[in-house]
Amino acid sequence: MAASEKFKNRLLALIKNSNLHKVQYASAVGVNNTTLFHATLYGIIPNVTSLIKIANHENISLDYLLGYTDDKTFYPALSPSTFQERLVSLAEEN
Repeated sequence: MAASEKFKNRLLALIKNSNLHKVQYASAVGVNNTTLFHATLYGIIPNVTSLIKIANHENISLDYLLGYTDDKTFYPALSPSTFQERLVSLAEEN
């Protein structure tokens, strides 16, 4: 398990700005309480699915959430699709 102090601090700030308790925030975002507690206490970076849920909820980039940049700008996909749909599309193109 990877841990990051920057990620931990970013997540704590997001929770504070939401005016929700950690349990409420976890529920609003759709992540497990234990996952959120490990992230906020130890900086443990959760799985990609949980990271995406947090980033989508906050409308921020994963790079910002993980502390790789201070730019909050998020550019959503023009045509969101699942991995499976994209894979089929790419296979058909080639």
